[in-house]
Amino acid sequence: MMRPAVPWVIRYAVALHVCWGLVLMLSPDAVGVTAIAPLAAFLPRWPLAVAFLFIGSAAGLCTLPRWRRLAVWLAMPQQVVLTISAIGAILCVMSGSYADLEPRPRLFILADQLPAILAAGMHGMALMDLTLERDQWPIRTSV
Repeated sequence: MMRPAVPWVIRYAVALHVCWGLVLMLSPDAVGVTAIAPLAAFLPRWPLAVAFLFIGSAAGLCTLPRWRRLAVWLAMPQQVVLTISAIGAILCVMSGSYADLEPRPRLFILADQLPAILAAGMHGMALMDLTLERDQWPIRTSV
């Protein structure tokens, strides 16, 4: 079975970051969204967050299958954004309130923010998969 040239989770991250960037361009108030707020905390102004999102998306689009090591480095800005967002989501779950300080039950926030948390982990696994050569893994044929 052939794998796609670019893992689907990287394509998802590209689409997600472009959408976040567009939303931030249309309304700087979106900085308060739970997934974007942690990124905005690291970057002092929202235009920097927009630029970082678009640069990460553009780099993620450039992942080429024959240059696996380069593809991993190009997808790293995406991984950084996803990880920062996931950490922010976990902190919101632990505190029992969203980034805009709206209190909710912890399991409610966890259910709502689980896609952000899972996306960071799955993206990281896709990058490890791009790094490792599956043909070189030891294959055991006997028990």
